[in-house]
Amino acid sequence: MKTFHTPGVRILRLLTVLLSTAALMGCGTLSKGIENDGSSAQTLVWPAPQDANSLAKDGTYPTPESLGLLHPGLDKAQVLRLLGPPHFHEGFGPREWDYLVHLRQPGASDFTTCQLKLLFGKDGKVGSLHWKPAGCLPATQAVAAPAPPPPAEPYARTLQLDVLFPFDLWEMKDLQPEGKRQLDTFAAELRAPELMAKRITLRAYADRLGGAAYNLRLSERRAATIARYLTQQGGVDPSRLHSVGMGASDPVSQGCSNAMPRVALIACLAPDRRVTLTAADVP
Repeated sequence: MKTFHTPGVRILRLLTVLLSTAALMGCGTLSKGIENDGSSAQTLVWPAPQDANSLAKDGTYPTPESLGLLHPGLDKAQVLRLLGPPHFHEGFGPREWDYLVHLRQPGASDFTTCQLKLLFGKDGKVGSLHWKPAGCLPATQAVAAPAPPPPAEPYARTLQLDVLFPFDLWEMKDLQPEGKRQLDTFAAELRAPELMAKRITLRAYADRLGGAAYNLRLSERRAATIARYLTQQGGVDPSRLHSVGMGASDPVSQGCSNAMPRVALIACLAPDRRVTLTAADVP
């Protein structure tokens, strides 16, 4: 009858082989003064590469994934699953295992021969990993500096003036309910701690209907009314708020021909009738 062995049984058999090999060939090179938790040693002793055992005399080529899974806290059975048995006649008892590995560093076409030493604590868990030369530390194990936080998105808001005012009107009493709700939201945003030290610029725009002077004056009045609402009703510090009327400059509407019926043209030009709020650091 055929007998099947679980991975755990196979690991135990491998450990038995290690113990037998160590008994025949010695316990291997031992570093001096290994800390109880395996975090360091007073003197690291590295075996000569040519002293690797017959099964590993040419070294191995571990995958970046297996190296990336190495970390303090693994037990020896887990290390065996990732790297196989140590390469320098160490048995199961010694508190250090040495490996001879070949790594391809990022951007390099050739492999670099490196030595990896694992120090174990008295509890049998990996306490630290050491590389020779130090530059062999794989990118998968390099401790990356924390990424800087992404820059905050610049504050910018746009609201269609048709939501705020009926066509051609501009006074505080003309503000529509939905427009007031939008301005209340903007005011709450402008009072947020991250914006409290910034200067707010409010720009009001008109469409091209009517004369240039009239449109400029209308946009200035609307900008002033909105600024007054934000400061009086929204609690925004007036010293931070600068309002300006832009007239019919910077239109954003498209395909609005003067040949269109007037009602249709007014609707087409609605995107041009807008107010914008932007925040910038105080110079």
